[in-house]
Amino acid sequence: MRRIDKGNSFALSRRAFISATAAGVAGVVTGIEHEAGAQVAFTPRVSGLTLTEATIGHLKDAIRRGGYQMLKVVTGWGLLDRSIYDPATISELCSLTPITLVRTKTGDRYHVDPNEVEAEIAPWYAAKEKKRDLIIELGNEPNTVNDSDGTGAFWAGQSRAWKESYIWENRYYLAEAIARCRRRFPQAKIVTCSLAPRVNLDIEWFLQIYAQGTDSPLHNADYVAVHAYNGTRDGVDESWYRCQDLPLVHGLYGRYAPTKSWIMTEVGLHTDETRARKGERMAGFMHYGESSLVLPWNVWGFCYFHLKLDGNGNPFLGDRAAAYYGEGDSAYAQRVNAGRLRQTPVGWLDSIDPTTGVASGWAADPDTPASVAVHFYASGPGIDGIQFVGGTGADLPRLDVNTHLDMAGHHGFSFRIPDAWRNGTEYRLHAYGLDATGDLNTELSGSPKAFRL
Repeated sequence: MRRIDKGNSFALSRRAFISATAAGVAGVVTGIEHEAGAQVAFTPRVSGLTLTEATIGHLKDAIRRGGYQMLKVVTGWGLLDRSIYDPATISELCSLTPITLVRTKTGDRYHVDPNEVEAEIAPWYAAKEKKRDLIIELGNEPNTVNDSDGTGAFWAGQSRAWKESYIWENRYYLAEAIARCRRRFPQAKIVTCSLAPRVNLDIEWFLQIYAQGTDSPLHNADYVAVHAYNGTRDGVDESWYRCQDLPLVHGLYGRYAPTKSWIMTEVGLHTDETRARKGERMAGFMHYGESSLVLPWNVWGFCYFHLKLDGNGNPFLGDRAAAYYGEGDSAYAQRVNAGRLRQTPVGWLDSIDPTTGVASGWAADPDTPASVAVHFYASGPGIDGIQFVGGTGADLPRLDVNTHLDMAGHHGFSFRIPDAWRNGTEYRLHAYGLDATGDLNTELSGSPKAFRL
C-alpha cells in the first residue's frame, strides 16, 4: 500500500485494492472482488466505434450490440440517410453514447484552421448535455499531406527545409486551435491529431517539434491520439506489425508523451477473418494483452475504424474488414462482459480549504478509465439525515492517481461548497463516487469531513 503525496489522499494499485479488500484491510473502500477464474487480467478501457458511412439505424444497432461508451464522428460526413449538419441529428448522435468524440474536417491531411475548428465544433458543444464528455479531435494525420494514394510519395519527394517549415507551421496552427478551444469550449476535452504511423512519414520529427515550448500541443491537450492497424501479407497474419504500426507508436509516443492518456482514435484489423473473429480479437487486443507489444496502461480507450457499410447495410469490403458490423460487435461485447471486473468506485476526499470552501480529492471506477461523477451531501445541525449539496465530475488531471491505480484518464475533482452552506454552522461534507457501469455508488475514503464557512 502506498500513500500519495498530495494532501491526505491514499491510493493502491488495482492489484493491491483487490488483495487488500480480500484481507479486510481497514480504511480501504470495499466492494472490489477477485476476478473469478480469469487466466489473464482484464484491463478496463473505454470502447467506441467510428461512424464513417452508415444509416442511423445501423449505427444504433452497432452501439447496442457492442455496448460501446464512445462514438467518434467527423463534422462533415458519415450518415447515409441524414444530414450530419442537422441540429436535431447532432443532438441525437450526442445522446447515443456517454462520450462523444468529434473530429474536425479541417486539419485532415493538412494544417488545422482555428476559425474552422470553432465553426465546426460549436453545434456539437451546444448539443452535448454533459459537455465534459465531449472530446474534440483536431484534424487527422497531417504528415500525409497531399497523400491521396497512401504511399507517402509526396512527402518523400520534398526537401528537408520544406518538411521542417511545414511541421513548424503545422505545430503553430495546432497550438492555436487548442488555445481557441480552451476559450470557446472550456468544458470539453481535447485530443491531438494522430500522425500516420508509418516510418517513411517522419512521425518522430513531428513529435519532437510538437513537444517543444510552453504551448506544446502534445502536452497541452488532454489526450494524445494514436493510430494502429494490423493485417495479413501473403496469407500470414502480421500480429499487429503491419507497417510496424504498434511498435512504432508504442516507442515514439512513449518517449514524447509518456504521462499523457492515449486514445487510439483509429484502430483496425485489415484481415480475412470472419467478422465475429475480428470482434473477439479486438477484445483481446484492447483488454487482455493479446498483441505483439502489450498496450501500455495509459491507453485510455479506442474507436475501431470503422462503421462503413454499403447501401444494403453490409460491411464495406474495400478496406478488408476494418468494419465488422454486426457479428463482430456482438462477439466483442460477449468477450468483454465475460472478463470485466465488477467493482464499485474508489477514491478519497482529500481536504476542504477553510478559506475558499473548495473540496478536493479524486474518484474512479476501476471498471473503466472514464471520469465519474461525485455527489456531495451535508449532515449537521438542523438536518434530518443528510441533504444533497451538489455534484461535479472527477475529470481533472491527477498523475499520482494514474500512477498508483495503473489507470489512464482524469480522476481528480474540485468542488466549491455553495453559498447556502456558508452560514457559520459546522457541517460534515460527505462525498460519494457514482459508479459508471451500473454497480453500487460508494462513499469515498476520507469522507465525511467537517467544515465551517
